[in-house]
Amino acid sequence: MLSLRSFWSRHRRKILVSLGIAGGGYFLYKLYESQARRFSDSEQELEGARQVDELIKNQLQVHFENIQRISDTTTLPYAMHCLQSSVSENLDLSPLTDKLIHGKGQSSALPLKEKLELWERLKILSFTRAAASLWSMTLLCLYVRVQVNILGRQLYLDIARDFEDSQPLGVTTRAPRNSPALDGNMSLVCSHVEEDGVAHSYRVLAKKSSLCGDEDEVDSFKSHGRQAFLATADYLATYGINSLIMNMQNAAMEVLKDKQLKETISMAQLREIMIQILDMFMNIGSLNYWITYLVPENVSCYKQQIAMSANGFEDASLFMDATKLDQLLVETRSVLSRYANICNIHIHVAYIFQKEHAGCGKRELDLSMILKDLFQDFGKIVDISLKKVVEVLVNDISVQVPGTSSVGVPLAKLLPQITRLSLPLLDEPRRNKFVEVIQNLPEVELFYTLLYANMPTDSNGLTTV
Repeated sequence: MLSLRSFWSRHRRKILVSLGIAGGGYFLYKLYESQARRFSDSEQELEGARQVDELIKNQLQVHFENIQRISDTTTLPYAMHCLQSSVSENLDLSPLTDKLIHGKGQSSALPLKEKLELWERLKILSFTRAAASLWSMTLLCLYVRVQVNILGRQLYLDIARDFEDSQPLGVTTRAPRNSPALDGNMSLVCSHVEEDGVAHSYRVLAKKSSLCGDEDEVDSFKSHGRQAFLATADYLATYGINSLIMNMQNAAMEVLKDKQLKETISMAQLREIMIQILDMFMNIGSLNYWITYLVPENVSCYKQQIAMSANGFEDASLFMDATKLDQLLVETRSVLSRYANICNIHIHVAYIFQKEHAGCGKRELDLSMILKDLFQDFGKIVDISLKKVVEVLVNDISVQVPGTSSVGVPLAKLLPQITRLSLPLLDEPRRNKFVEVIQNLPEVELFYTLLYANMPTDSNGLTTV
């Protein structure tokens, strides 16, 4: 016992220092272990969040592509068939051509004055039919895409709202202002994802879109208001075509009034004539009057029109959700008339567009720099599309009519080709090269990506309809 006390007295300081060093080392080890574990957990969380974000983006891409496919395979073919029938019925040129052909005979020769009048009518109606077919096909193709993208966005809002309603009291979930939507060569990436509720809302939508095929997406649109909204795709062919043709004919008469049948026309002149007719037509009436050909102005009047054209108990207007339909039509008219609201939303995105061209690689464009100029309104997309289709149509005519590209041919000889080559404009979308040309325009692709991604919010950042 005395030896132990003696040992403690002699080595107490060394023992205490050793214990202090050992304790400090143990503490530092535990601190390091804790920090390392925390860092590892943080890395795992970040990696998990990154994987979730990638999954969400990929699944939203599937949802976006499904929506575009609905437009191309379900809505557009039916509407195009109705449009083709309406144009063929209202602009049938066979009576005029038959009369001119029969008038060539000796026994039934037409008086010169009547013959000239028939040729003048044929001139006007040939250009009217070509321009009306071109304009209506282009606008129908663009309008149907607007429809399904608006409905796709509404589907997102409904799911997000259901999630918000399921949250406990006192928990507020912000919906994302701009949902990522990827389309083929396009990559639209949001810069901010606010709060865990957003990611969950995305997961709900992503899960639904990943499990749903095209038929399920179509089924999700089958509420009364949404069905009635999709049915407005044939409003142009059913109710708007008569006034469209009348105004297009007036525009053609004005542009062609000084063009003689014997006048030599080159392809550059033909292209200019078509552009002038379309421009004059677009400027008839008040600003954006052309929207009235596509979209019902008033839901009540539209219901009456449907009721008058319905048969027996098939009156679809009885089951129409007028409030929902009116809401969708108001949003559609807003998109068609002026899409400037997208410029007022802080998008902060990086847009990378890759287009395969001979000798060209990847082009990186700053989306924030081109939004205001290029996508300020839907009318610019219409103008770009119309001019591209005119270019393709005129090229087809130049191939079919020898010598037109150099010296030109008399206008009278161009009329049969203009009439004949305008028929494919209204072919079904699967074999319609003009529809494909429109859909592949970079400006059109980007416009619909932005339309789908633009989630309207109120001043507090909460989702609105």
